[in-house]
Amino acid sequence: MTETLQTVNRSKVEQNELIFPSDPDPLFEGYFDEIKEGKFRPRTDADVAKVISLEFSAKPITPLTDWELKKLEDYLRRKAESSIWLLNEDYQPFAEHELYLIDNELIELIEKQINIKPRESGLFRMPVFLDSTKVKHNSTLLEILKIIKNLNISPLKPEELIGLLMNPETIGSFGYVDEQVVKFLDGSIEHYGGRTTFGDGSRHLFSHTADVQLRDDYNYSNAEDFKNKLERIRQRTKKLRLTMLDIGGNFGKALMDAKKIDPTLKTINMTLNYLPSINGDIIVRRPAEYMPAVFEETIDVIESNYAFTYFLFPDIGLINAVKALSVGGEANLSFSNNRCPLDKEELLERMKKVFTWLKDLEQKGYIEIARIEGYDPFLVETAQFGRQLQITKKKSTQGL
Repeated sequence: MTETLQTVNRSKVEQNELIFPSDPDPLFEGYFDEIKEGKFRPRTDADVAKVISLEFSAKPITPLTDWELKKLEDYLRRKAESSIWLLNEDYQPFAEHELYLIDNELIELIEKQINIKPRESGLFRMPVFLDSTKVKHNSTLLEILKIIKNLNISPLKPEELIGLLMNPETIGSFGYVDEQVVKFLDGSIEHYGGRTTFGDGSRHLFSHTADVQLRDDYNYSNAEDFKNKLERIRQRTKKLRLTMLDIGGNFGKALMDAKKIDPTLKTINMTLNYLPSINGDIIVRRPAEYMPAVFEETIDVIESNYAFTYFLFPDIGLINAVKALSVGGEANLSFSNNRCPLDKEELLERMKKVFTWLKDLEQKGYIEIARIEGYDPFLVETAQFGRQLQITKKKSTQGL
């Protein structure tokens, strides 16, 4: 694991503001040219090697042992290999097949001419891409395609498709007609809930529904709730422009919401998801366990919703989040380790150690952790658990 000196030299802190170049996307490099040319380039082990090289470039906030580095590299290599397989499976049609976009207006027209009600069935709960190669053996899809052609709707041109894929505000809201759709329409399966083309897991900053059971956000009641948080952080840090980091930001829905609330925010999306477009002023394609050292005490607002559950070393990710916080900054972390693949004994030992570290920091006045619903935020009884951590940095932790 060699340090990329060019990256380190270009990354610096000026007047407590983080200056860091966005990371390139090794997997989607050249993808839009492939769409223009109509020829997809299958990703290979060479692309995996580029991903791993990037993820471990630059010096980390918290040094890892040789054992931790080896385990983390193996873990991320498997993730990258899985991403390669999905990319080759899912993105080849966008470069080589004839695609139609069925938007909400077109769905309404289809519903008037066809027996099945797509939205009631779960087929078209969102605008979807219809791949003309997927309709051959299904009478309903053939009928839908016939309706589309009778309406003189043409397949997407390369530049139209690229325009849709380049927009991080909408890329997470498209569905795709796949084999599951065909099985549903043929009666092989009873229900089809629909799937987004580019994966799930990106959540809004605050609730966009009044139904409590359907809430899927970062635990803010509304925009005003988050705006008030920014104001108190400004008062403590004396900064006019705040820097916000979303650990595991995926498409970046939460960062988009935050930017609409405060356009002056500098937003950083730290994600290992590889997508045609991602929202954020700065995109950081590194694991939280290997957060760049230049982040230390430069981030005023840190958010993370559900990402910790996918970390190999959630304890190191948590340490880095605390160290990255500026003095006066706040972290709102949905901490969960339920999917951590570490041995339970190893994980329990790590959890006890890191939460003892947090408790010691609070007792010494470095941080303050909110007591939510009266529970002890430092209590560790089992290896796997989840809790909301709201942390305020009171004093500098540099050198600890």
